[in-house]
Amino acid sequence: MIQKALLDLKKPKYHNHKIYVHNLAGFDGFFIIKELSKIGLLSPIIHEGKIISLKLTFSNENDTKSFTLSFH
Repeated sequence: MIQKALLDLKKPKYHNHKIYVHNLAGFDGFFIIKELSKIGLLSPIIHEGKIISLKLTFSNENDTKSFTLSFH
């Protein structure tokens, strides 16, 4: 279910959108990281051992441009 929801966000129209996630620094963040790593390149920002934000960079099969989403 998480994978399906995240794949629905993998569209050019969501380029540079910010997605706010409850409890990203805790338990929920680990599930999201696992699935996002399958979709594209992840760049986490970690402060004092906790995830503050994640940047996902990906490209679609038919597109040469890359797109980004930020999770906070």
